[in-house]
Amino acid sequence: MKVSRSLFERIPGLILIELDLEADTFYHSPQTGQLLGLTKRQLAEMKREDFRKLIHEDDRGTFAAAIETLLQDTEQFEYETQLRAFNPKVEQYLELIVKVGVSKDRKAVTWAMFDVTNFVTAEEELTRERSKVRQLCEIVDSVIFERYFESKQFKFLTPGFSLIFGYTEDQFNAHPDYWQKVVVPDDIPKVKQAREVTLNGKPSTFSYRIFAKGNIKWIEENREPIFSEGGTSSDSGRSSKTSRS
Repeated sequence: MKVSRSLFERIPGLILIELDLEADTFYHSPQTGQLLGLTKRQLAEMKREDFRKLIHEDDRGTFAAAIETLLQDTEQFEYETQLRAFNPKVEQYLELIVKVGVSKDRKAVTWAMFDVTNFVTAEEELTRERSKVRQLCEIVDSVIFERYFESKQFKFLTPGFSLIFGYTEDQFNAHPDYWQKVVVPDDIPKVKQAREVTLNGKPSTFSYRIFAKGNIKWIEENREPIFSEGGTSSDSGRSSKTSRS
């Protein structure tokens, strides 16, 4: 998977990892290697057991058991904890706040982790942890996606899309204009205008309404263009529910 680096790097200290359980393959956000002290080659060759070994032995068993429960219990979709992970480059353990989300079909798991190792005072630590946990909740309650302009296909890079919005990736990709059935008609021009902005190579942020699970929900979307040799070929975005009514 490829995704605009700037989309993730706006949040300092964030490590985002997604595991495809069927293919046993990982997706890593751009900062993962730097924060965990791993080279691109090491990341490319990492397996589930390799990541498990990075976790401090005192935290490893509890964390593994919690993840297994999350995968098996169909009523659970997320888990939050704090643990230590070893950075081989600096030869020390990092303190990480971890929030884990599992997709509705139990085929993908996402770890959103913040490095909270270097807090100076207890007061700063408490304030920053609360802030970062709020940001983690925003990540888990959001959908990060790519849309390819030529094929008009969507690729959702984080799990939970169906759970949050009530539609599947297959529904969106079965017909190129399916999204117009989802968006409230009065707001369709906003989405089309944002597409033109992206095609011109510029980012955009906008809000619109969708029909979801029998209700109308407000969505805030941040889009970033992805460039190929021929120009703008796709965009990446983050859509999240808002409390607006």
